[in-house]
Amino acid sequence: MKVIFNKNNRAKRYIIKIKEDGLVIVTIPRFGNEKQAYIFLQEHKDSIQQKIKEKESVNFKYGKIYKTHFHQFSIHPPINEKTNARLLNHHLKINADVDQPEKLKSYLLLLLKKEAKFYLHQRVQHWCNQFNLSYNGLKINSAKTRWGSCSSSNHINLSAYLMILPKVLIDYIILHELAHTKHKNHSQNFYQLLNFWVNGQHLKLNQTLKNYHPEIRPEYFEIVNLDA
Repeated sequence: MKVIFNKNNRAKRYIIKIKEDGLVIVTIPRFGNEKQAYIFLQEHKDSIQQKIKEKESVNFKYGKIYKTHFHQFSIHPPINEKTNARLLNHHLKINADVDQPEKLKSYLLLLLKKEAKFYLHQRVQHWCNQFNLSYNGLKINSAKTRWGSCSSSNHINLSAYLMILPKVLIDYIILHELAHTKHKNHSQNFYQLLNFWVNGQHLKLNQTLKNYHPEIRPEYFEIVNLDA
């Protein structure tokens, strides 16, 4: 295991966190020390190794074909320890280490942004035409804390991570933000309008959305998820 010990005077107890790349971070509380932290680590060694294995099991796989809404991509070992990506005929070939996913995810985020700029503008305009709505601008960002937002002046922000969602949920998020052009808070009138627009499926769609997070995971690029 790769382990880092960090002292945090605000911590009240020893804490173990496992990063996506398998790095184990042990937080030492104010009155703790590294010796006790090591003992704490050894006491939880078996469960830590199990969690690391679970994280490894959900890594991207070399050579497997994954799908976004408009592209395919596959991942291959880096060439001469260098990472790169090449898009040809809607297929993105990535040479990167699946055990060090940050560079890999940066390539995939660029692909999501490319799709988002093409698709999300279309869908926003589609629903504006459908319900006679207007807005004052649309910006695509890479926010990981929220799917979208609508300002008091009706400027809409949408995260490129929407492209990991099934299309029905993409539309649900867009309609949520467009509803804010009519109602600025989450009032009863807001939810009544949103629920009307989604044919009474607000609660079901909102519950389904909780299965997703604005991040890149292998399971989000399976056909069954995209077509759900």
